[in-house]
Amino acid sequence: MKYAALILVCCFILVSLMSCNQTTEGDDPTPEDTDYSLFGFVRDEDGNIITDANIYVDIGFIRVAVGDTLPVELSSFSATLTAQNFVKLTWVTESETYLSGFQILRSETNDLHNAIQISWLIDATNTSQTQTYSFIDNEVSPVTTYYYWLEVIEMAGTTSFHGPVSIYVNEIEIPVPPLQWALGNAYPNPTNTYCSIPIAIPAQASDVTLKIKSLVSGVIKTLLVGPNPGLYSIYWDGRDSLGTRVCSGVYQAQLTAKTPEGNILFDKTINILLNDSALANEPVVRSSATGYKISYLKYFQFGTIIHHTGANGENFGDYVIPQQFNLVVTKPGYQTVEKQINITNLNASQQEDIVLMASTKRKFR
Repeated sequence: MKYAALILVCCFILVSLMSCNQTTEGDDPTPEDTDYSLFGFVRDEDGNIITDANIYVDIGFIRVAVGDTLPVELSSFSATLTAQNFVKLTWVTESETYLSGFQILRSETNDLHNAIQISWLIDATNTSQTQTYSFIDNEVSPVTTYYYWLEVIEMAGTTSFHGPVSIYVNEIEIPVPPLQWALGNAYPNPTNTYCSIPIAIPAQASDVTLKIKSLVSGVIKTLLVGPNPGLYSIYWDGRDSLGTRVCSGVYQAQLTAKTPEGNILFDKTINILLNDSALANEPVVRSSATGYKISYLKYFQFGTIIHHTGANGENFGDYVIPQQFNLVVTKPGYQTVEKQINITNLNASQQEDIVLMASTKRKFR
């Protein structure tokens, strides 16, 4: 059920927000003459233009007031080695209330201040029933002791830590390199923060790269350059080459391999849907005397296919970003207006005017 809810949330996602700047490593954006948009004016009941109104695209986040109920009752948190010599973290909750989810932190010392976040946000179920969660850390080195903490994140933004649990990773034999090139689906996908990208490199090549690309700005980060043959799970933390958190939207991971002569050995691209709840309350644009404009290219990628995968790589099918969403307009002193928008033609701009009424009540149109 939680994956179904996540799909509904992510179907109304933005490619980027105006308040967010991304660093580009290459590729020019699409020319302006193909940059169609949703546009219009925000007016009052008398037809006067309203400026500085906040315009949002509703992606389904719900604000919840936290009461006095204990957010989580954690009965266990443990670490074990898998057959592949990875570390499996398991935790059990007896009840959950108003939780956003969990994150895993890791360190090679027993010091939380030195720990780094290694997982994406793992969604909570918020139930009174016993729930078991797990996360596999497959980026560990042999002959090393690791310490892990479980971070519990509440909807109100409060966090708490449990742990550490420690485990020693044994030495293993070097695996045989794979026989074929491969770029698997990212998981989880859609993701709130982190995702893992599985790749297989069968032979040494002079130029092997894994890059993250924005559909608007081109390459924003290079994750991997020229590794040795083997199976890898590469993490992307949702940041560009300068370490800046990128905006919610559709991104692409591209694995390319070339021979010493420059011939292409392998080239494949997958889509990743990043849905950052921290950016959910940022307005897309603000109205002005000349109205508002929301670019299809910069803020949406209608029709993009997303391979929806779970935290452990489970396949939940393919989903497409639709052309319907809710436009929400707010301004102090006026009632909030929520209007359902249906983009009827991707090859033409579409006008949608909004009327705000002086009231504290919520109005639906």
